[in-house]
Amino acid sequence: MYVIIVLALVRTLTLSTSIHCFSILCLPSAGGEVALYFLLPQKAGGTLELYRSTTAGKRLPPDPLRIPVARFSPSPSEWPFIDRKAAHNTFYYYRACYRPLPGFPVWSSLASCTTSGTALPPLRKPSLFVDKENFILEVRDDGAPMKRYPIDLGQNSRRRKLFQDRASTPEGIYKIICVQNNATYYKAYDLDYPTPIDRIRYRFALAHRLLPAEGGALPPIGGEIQIHGLCVGYNWTWGCIAMRNRDMDELMSRREIGVGTEVLICGSEVTEEDMALEMKGLSMKETKALQQELAGMGFYHGGIDGILDEETSFSLGSFQLSRKLPVTCEPDSRTLRLLRIRK
Repeated sequence: MYVIIVLALVRTLTLSTSIHCFSILCLPSAGGEVALYFLLPQKAGGTLELYRSTTAGKRLPPDPLRIPVARFSPSPSEWPFIDRKAAHNTFYYYRACYRPLPGFPVWSSLASCTTSGTALPPLRKPSLFVDKENFILEVRDDGAPMKRYPIDLGQNSRRRKLFQDRASTPEGIYKIICVQNNATYYKAYDLDYPTPIDRIRYRFALAHRLLPAEGGALPPIGGEIQIHGLCVGYNWTWGCIAMRNRDMDELMSRREIGVGTEVLICGSEVTEEDMALEMKGLSMKETKALQQELAGMGFYHGGIDGILDEETSFSLGSFQLSRKLPVTCEPDSRTLRLLRIRK
């Protein structure tokens, strides 16, 4: 069962941008997913963009920096499109933009729905998964998804935190290091940013003059990243992950979630595939092959010892910088494919 939203996009013969109607049909959804049907002229070419947010606007997205907006590009083969990354028990707005070939963009009317709620069950091996692109925090139990919650981030939510910019959120694998039942923003979990790989990336950025200087001073690496409460609806944090107070209450009621709980944060630079790769790790044979490839290109000058040390990480950063990849200084999936280490 799904919440079904029918977004009607109607084009005139002159390919005008007039919108004529939309209709909504809602049904119970045990899983919290949302199904979206798009009514378009038969044999219509072009592309479709879909936007989802917890905040309304005359033309969603009204401000992609200030407003938490998830964007999808469903192909006709995916219609109806199932939004499987919607949070539970959340009121959402959806809007679609159809771009015909040729012609002008056609916007649907604003549609809204409330996803179903579900109680968080007892957990045996909990972890938290934060999806920055979809603005959700998902509680997992031994890797299996249990419940999703809406979140807000900072005003540079797409960027991976590199330094103290009061706008971006880290990406990678972190842990809860402190639980605050009475925090500045209601309740909070403190995360262990910066980790060793965050510090390596920061030192690499320093060495390659990639950090902005304000008033002649370079910014520090930053810290004090939390998952905390207060509200959702706008990207208002300085890089933390904000939730609704009632959602923080539910998480805090689970004593299984506490100091040592793993927090995986994916986004534009570190994907879920990258984190799975990092958790599994490269074999010594693969690391040697990585060092050999980088040495052959002139990026690595150390020994071929199969040890993923800082020198190897710096050489990875130099390679990524030269190929205009996200500079992770890690053997991420995109880098390994380019180096022919893994398919």
